[in-house]
Amino acid sequence: MAGRTQPCRTRKTSTWNLIKLIKMGYKILDVKADIHEDVEKYFNQLLKYGCLTNDELKGMLQEDVLDIVDKHFEKIER
Repeated sequence: MAGRTQPCRTRKTSTWNLIKLIKMGYKILDVKADIHEDVEKYFNQLLKYGCLTNDELKGMLQEDVLDIVDKHFEKIER
């Protein structure tokens, strides 16, 4: 009987670890989405207040910043 409890405990621990990893993955995606939203708001404010006068330039700069963010999150997601 003692031999049967150990594999069950190991399986339970493995399942909990998997659940923790999945939750962490969702948190990472939430943070990434929040950063994307904040960057978009920031560039919209720059355009609104005249710091950026060209909508095309705003789009290019925003995409460049979001690409940098995405590259760093790819490291985490691996």
